[in-house]
Amino acid sequence: MTTVTDNGFGGLSLVKKDGTTSQRFPLVEKRYLFGRADYCDIRINLLNVSREHAEITVDEKNQVWVRSLSKTAETKVDETMVRETMLKDGQKIGIGDRFFIYHSNFNAPGSAKKVRAAALWMPLVWRTHLASMG
Repeated sequence: MTTVTDNGFGGLSLVKKDGTTSQRFPLVEKRYLFGRADYCDIRINLLNVSREHAEITVDEKNQVWVRSLSKTAETKVDETMVRETMLKDGQKIGIGDRFFIYHSNFNAPGSAKKVRAAALWMPLVWRTHLASMG
């Protein structure tokens, strides 16, 4: 079962092409949409990513799930193609050729209130960062 901290529902680290991880982002909402569309929370502007590719959701037991929304493009967890699966600490999520590591015990600096406020600007940061890694 996923452990939820006071700061939200865990977090994600973006894995760079050289295998190192970059910035870590808290998951403070119960749903995040990955895809190519402008309205996605985590926008990945690559041809092998669907407009609405996948989502991360939190259920009523505070378990964190990833679900593929694409009928043509792959969503992977630990190199295995998935339709839907519960995430466990340290698992690698693949969206197109971008990878993220899920951290269930994510400890962001500052209070939970500050972390929740960060969710308002986080998608813009992710979009800018992911676009620059192309």
